[in-house]
Amino acid sequence: MVAEVVLPDGRDLNQELVKAGHAWWYSKYGPDDMELEALEARARDRHIGLWSALNPLPPWEWRKATRGSQSSRDLPRSRAKRIRRSY
Repeated sequence: MVAEVVLPDGRDLNQELVKAGHAWWYSKYGPDDMELEALEARARDRHIGLWSALNPLPPWEWRKATRGSQSSRDLPRSRAKRIRRSY
């Protein structure tokens, strides 16, 4: 874990973001964090947040692919199809 942020009500911000599907569990920094691993698995199973995309691109893959890119046209695109939803 890089940092721990505790919200005013005592909840862990990292856990809340992963649970809502707004962040990845990066096992490199928290290999033994079974709670984050389980929260990400639940978010994936429920297809919420970034897991609603067919093949979300992990940030570490995006950064690796963009190193040395000179223009935005060289940047990788999401591997997922855009899904238009109406509610």
